[in-house]
Amino acid sequence: MILGLLECDPLTPAVGAMAVPGLAVASMLASRPIWAILLALACLLPRCDRGEQLIVTFPDVGQGGAALVEWPDGRRWLVDGGPPSTRVLHWLRRSGVRRLDAVVLSHPHPDHMGGLHPVIKALDVGSLWAPQRPQQDGSAFSSLWNEAAERGISLRVAGDPGLPVIHPEQTWTTSGRANINNRSLVLRLTYGQHSFLLTGDIESEAENYLHHRLEPSTVVQVPHHGSRTSSGSAFVAQVRPRWAVVQAGRNNRFGHPAPEILSRWGPARILRTDRDGTIRFISDGQRLQVDTWHPSTGWRPVDRRPVGSGSVSIP
Repeated sequence: MILGLLECDPLTPAVGAMAVPGLAVASMLASRPIWAILLALACLLPRCDRGEQLIVTFPDVGQGGAALVEWPDGRRWLVDGGPPSTRVLHWLRRSGVRRLDAVVLSHPHPDHMGGLHPVIKALDVGSLWAPQRPQQDGSAFSSLWNEAAERGISLRVAGDPGLPVIHPEQTWTTSGRANINNRSLVLRLTYGQHSFLLTGDIESEAENYLHHRLEPSTVVQVPHHGSRTSSGSAFVAQVRPRWAVVQAGRNNRFGHPAPEILSRWGPARILRTDRDGTIRFISDGQRLQVDTWHPSTGWRPVDRRPVGSGSVSIP
């Protein structure tokens, strides 16, 4: 029971701006050790005030995609892991994450899959999801898949029950250069009045197939980092989000996000990891809190004033 009460995220300097000055003051209280200890504990002890909330966080991973989904019942899903590095693993550890109920690979491209290798090796993972099983032995994807199997992680693909996957359907086929992108797993997460659409790198073919079956979403992960090959007008009009999140690297060589794509999502409030840093949404099913995190500022609430012709504000 005691361990259960402590199952919550730590408030550390890596994830909270207020801990930094607090620890600095504590370090200067050498003549009053009891006060120094109490202040340090106040900064570092776990915080357990989130209650029945869904938290969706889009970390700044550079030129790539990743999202951490934390459900009110304690389940945690990692959707993609950014480019090859330990960046996402270290971020998860700083955030107090030691177990992931599901790791979801939207599609096997390095900028989404690379950071999953260290996560699979280091953390306790319940299941690994992908659009389909690896088709080529010796590939980076097959290496990830085999590593998960060796660790006893359950292997799942599109069509298996357990995740709110809305694309691809088992009967859907695609061909050509964008085959892998268009087969990206697309998830629609719903909690109370709010929904989140996680899109991977789908392009126009998959968007055209999907958009007649989509409902409006509160938050959308802009497909393919804001590439010109995605975010078609019909798709954008159907989704009609209040918030559009672009995950892209600063000054990336692809020119993501394209200016004309940003203008299409314009009625929504646009947040970008290359400009705003890590982006976090917290919802109790009715209200929606939006924060960003940058090393120089820590967590900060996003301005609640209406923006653009859509007059979007946090309810």
